[in-house]
Amino acid sequence: MSETTIKSPLKAAFYCLIFGAGAGQIYNGQTRKGAAMMILFFAPVCYLTYMILLIYSRYWHRAAAGDLSVAAEFVRDIRNDQAIASNSSFAGILWLISIVDGYVSAKLINKKAERNE
Repeated sequence: MSETTIKSPLKAAFYCLIFGAGAGQIYNGQTRKGAAMMILFFAPVCYLTYMILLIYSRYWHRAAAGDLSVAAEFVRDIRNDQAIASNSSFAGILWLISIVDGYVSAKLINKKAERNE
């Protein structure tokens, strides 16, 4: 087996864990799958950031004035927002799937390279 075709399953999983969904797939040479996973992962993450900032904008004047009770209200609003809950669940599940897929794909790539040797 040549060294250029060997893929580290742990490295692929680690890349997904650290850099987000799709990074391990790109490491494995599966650029289309990796790009699709990145788009599907970062779109809801960007939307979540927007939603959290939108909620924060309602409270920032009170927080700047020193009202500490605003923190509990801010957290309550985030926890009760259905769009935040569904998007964060989707992003989290896709992230976990990406980690497992990166690991398994690297194993399969290595197995295929062994057979072709």
